[in-house]
Amino acid sequence: MARTAINNLPERIGVTATLNLNYRAPTKADQFIVIKTKLGEVKGRKANVVARVEDMKGTLLVEAAAMFVQPKYAKLLNTAAMRQVMGEPPKDDHEPVHLADGQDMKALRREK
Repeated sequence: MARTAINNLPERIGVTATLNLNYRAPTKADQFIVIKTKLGEVKGRKANVVARVEDMKGTLLVEAAAMFVQPKYAKLLNTAAMRQVMGEPPKDDHEPVHLADGQDMKALRREK
């Protein structure tokens, strides 16, 4: 739920303000589950998200609703580090080296 909300906040930094869970059926430790999230209203520094946890047959196990808030000091935080934590790949100006292309690694080291 947090990823859905935080990716839609202005600075992509947020904290959980409220979290409501309604358990509808037992969830077993050894079962696969499906988590479905849906972004609700986004207004300024606040984002609302609802979610469902289901088993593989579609049985509703948990309903959830949460509000995430971007702190007022979010612009002061290192947003590059936060983007990396959220899974955004780092920007790199170098071309990747594909050994399968038959490139000579010794020649590449000499160029640097």
